[in-house]
Amino acid sequence: MKLLKNMESLIIFFVTIVSVTVITFYSLAYFTFNWTISKNPSDWGVFGDFFGGILNPLIAIAALITLIRAVKLQKSEFLATRNHLENEAKKMSYID
Repeated sequence: MKLLKNMESLIIFFVTIVSVTVITFYSLAYFTFNWTISKNPSDWGVFGDFFGGILNPLIAIAALITLIRAVKLQKSEFLATRNHLENEAKKMSYID
């Protein structure tokens, strides 16, 4: 449960940072260079390729980190269950 709350907090933090960054850069570009939103589809294609090239590796790294954490959590849970079952088996052998 704690891991889930940490992941939710991390996702909210990441979305907030990305949103603030996009708004800041657009505002700077608009007020400094008088750039506006293009109506040309080819400009949007280049823009999408740029962000896709940046965001895809970041998302892949985040997924890999999440996978590694999940495997470590499963391993620790498995070891705890194994230890518990061994202790219960020892208790049962003392009873008999």
